[in-house]
Amino acid sequence: MATLIRPCIGVSQPIGTFYLMSLGADQLVERVRIQPRTISSSESHNVQRAENQSRVKEIALYVRDPDATFPTAVIISADSAHAVVDGGFITFSPAPGQQADGFEIGELLDGQHRIRGLREAKQQGFDISAFEVPVVVMLDLDVAEKAYVFSIINSKQTPVSKSLIYDLFGLAKDRSPYSVSHEIARAMNTDPQGPFYRGIKMLGKKQHPHEILTQGSFVKYLLQLITNKPDRDAIALKSNEVPVERDRPFNAFFRNKKDELILMAMTNYFGAVAELFPDDWAISSYVDANGSPVKGKTPVLRRTVGYEALMKALATIWPIIQAKATLERDLFVSLVGKFKENVGGQDISTETFGSSSADAGKLAALLTKNIVD
Repeated sequence: MATLIRPCIGVSQPIGTFYLMSLGADQLVERVRIQPRTISSSESHNVQRAENQSRVKEIALYVRDPDATFPTAVIISADSAHAVVDGGFITFSPAPGQQADGFEIGELLDGQHRIRGLREAKQQGFDISAFEVPVVVMLDLDVAEKAYVFSIINSKQTPVSKSLIYDLFGLAKDRSPYSVSHEIARAMNTDPQGPFYRGIKMLGKKQHPHEILTQGSFVKYLLQLITNKPDRDAIALKSNEVPVERDRPFNAFFRNKKDELILMAMTNYFGAVAELFPDDWAISSYVDANGSPVKGKTPVLRRTVGYEALMKALATIWPIIQAKATLERDLFVSLVGKFKENVGGQDISTETFGSSSADAGKLAALLTKNIVD
């Protein structure tokens, strides 16, 4: 009978003893059973969440990153009748009805998207044999224990803020759309003469009364003007390749390492907004003398919905800017002046515009009405 033997380490905790081992990704993706929970009564004992296909595709792409890593263990539940621990080794053998070769070693409790992503990368022809994946093997769990392990692992995690994630890209040694966007956020937040001076909550936390927009939101919508495939571009740069050309306003600047031109465009554009919409841009319209948020009807331009709208508007007028072949402030003042004309006496406050992307789209359409044919 074929067997699979791996060295392992026993780890004792209140729930019992489980075993830590490693297994090559090319084997692991074929040897675990993933059982999503559904409404069907026949699958009422399954504990796994439904597959998120977009997450699978993200991981399948991430696998190609030269620095890709999966340092945390996936967790499987196995039957001790077919997973025998002895002398620092765990020996897996086929259960009744399983083939002798490539048999399943257990049911996956945590890590399904990593496994599915690796599996998809393999199916796409990418060699995943370089990955040794840490695996925790838990023996003889009943359905209630499986459910408990899954629910505790996935309910106790605290999401990391996007502001912190984007800030950490600033520590990366490799240039990427993320690191460029972070550096521009930092530069604009620290420029005493700029429109966003002390106006961005770096790391998502307010350190100054004037900070309204989070770093995460600033970077999110700036990224969209640089590339629609930031992960692919980051991988290309790590692999010493030139990123593929993208149809985005700032893409040529990014690909040609002219990041200072992105900063110039952002500074002059938002500087024009601050000049022509002084009441809607002034911090005093958003916070009181103590730095506390003003309650009730307030402007939206410095809030996330307003920033998103202004970035959408910038993308809309970009063909005009390209045609003029200049990033001088006067051009931005002229174009934003047309925004001002379009708004006229209309209300652009929280009373008229909410906080959704749909509201941002409505505001962007108002600003750019009849500017571009």
